[in-house]
Amino acid sequence: MKKATLIGLVGVIIITLLQVFYLIRNLTEDYSIPAEYIIQNIIGLAGWCGISYFFIELYKRQK
Repeated sequence: MKKATLIGLVGVIIITLLQVFYLIRNLTEDYSIPAEYIIQNIIGLAGWCGISYFFIELYKRQK
């Protein structure tokens, strides 16, 4: 369970950092190239996968 907790925590940190990045980018109105959006979405998806893995392992331990 320690591994799942660590992966979930890393996922939460990734999502939080992306949200801070979006906030800063929106405040400065810096428009970026489309490839940057693809990379950001992949990183965000990896963060959500980490969080999902944590909850799946938590569900398995409940049984």
